[in-house]
Amino acid sequence: MNTGFHAVEPVTEVPDSNIERCYDAVESRSFMTIQSPLPRTSDSIEDCIKCLDSIEELEQGGELYLFALDIFLKQEYREIFLNLKKSSTRIAWLERLQSVGPQLPSQSDA
Repeated sequence: MNTGFHAVEPVTEVPDSNIERCYDAVESRSFMTIQSPLPRTSDSIEDCIKCLDSIEELEQGGELYLFALDIFLKQEYREIFLNLKKSSTRIAWLERLQSVGPQLPSQSDA
């Protein structure tokens, strides 16, 4: 009786080069996964304060320092602050924000 299906014989041997390529692909993906940096989930106030305290040119307890603490209540400001690479750029950004008056979060935003 002919069912319309072709009989498929099992493959008993796989060429060595195919196996090696599979191993290489798995190893490569594993390496990429391990080496990839984890995405930053949040920019905490604690991280911002540590960074702020590391800026030697900034007086702890001074006006700009206290201003920075206030703006760290807003997630977007924390993110910008921590992503700026140079201390001088962070200070310039804080001073600019202080001069234009940032929109600070209200009680309902926090």
